[in-house]
Amino acid sequence: MTLKTRLQLIGSLLGLQGAFSNQFRQGVGALLVLKSVQDEEVSEPEFIDQNLEFFNSHPAMAGPILGAVAGLQAEAKSSNLEKGRLLERAQKLKTALAAPFAAVGDALLWRDLRGGLGLLAVATCLLLQSLWALLAYFLVYNLIHLGLRLCGFFWGFGNPKAATRLLQAPGIQRLVRFSRQFGWIGVAAMSMTLLSSPTVLSTPGFSSTGFSSTGPGMIPVVLAFGIGFFWGHKGWIPFVLVISLGWVFTLLAG
Repeated sequence: MTLKTRLQLIGSLLGLQGAFSNQFRQGVGALLVLKSVQDEEVSEPEFIDQNLEFFNSHPAMAGPILGAVAGLQAEAKSSNLEKGRLLERAQKLKTALAAPFAAVGDALLWRDLRGGLGLLAVATCLLLQSLWALLAYFLVYNLIHLGLRLCGFFWGFGNPKAATRLLQAPGIQRLVRFSRQFGWIGVAAMSMTLLSSPTVLSTPGFSSTGFSSTGPGMIPVVLAFGIGFFWGHKGWIPFVLVISLGWVFTLLAG
């Protein structure tokens, strides 16, 4: 790939979710990703007919899938005998992997890392009175997220036949198992912060509202964190619960 092609590819991968529609979901974005690595000699109407279809997966986990599809399509160009079979396999691969990759991406990135690691970062920030924890969280999350989204495409492009086994790879399995702990570690860290540091919510910004808080009085908020994370599918749900219920319980505890 030329540098121009790589830059176009990166731009289309980052903008995948921006082309979301009710009819095709991420299908239009996926089409643009695949089109960015195709030769100009490819007939555009024919390419659109072959690739514009319903596609819905996690934005980051779509990288390896679309990379594998593009790799199979590249193989099909150089193989007249198996061209039809390879193109058919590419379409089936995109359809078959979308849902399982989405499930792993939702749990790994949106629930465990963005939610659990985010809670841990906020708790650390409050306890240490420093923003470095938030910066570290931003770097760690995006290192994993962008690694899967961008590097995952190039891996899938070079290993299209191995894409179906990606979720079974030892490294991915270890990452998924390890990330599950971030959720409960984050909930525990935030809980300890709220229970043991009654001054955390008594800063000038908070105290000016007239509310006060004590450690034991924050127990309902802690329970809201735990319940929200247990039932929440995506990591933002604990924050929604705390925003909506936190001040109520703080007022009652005051």
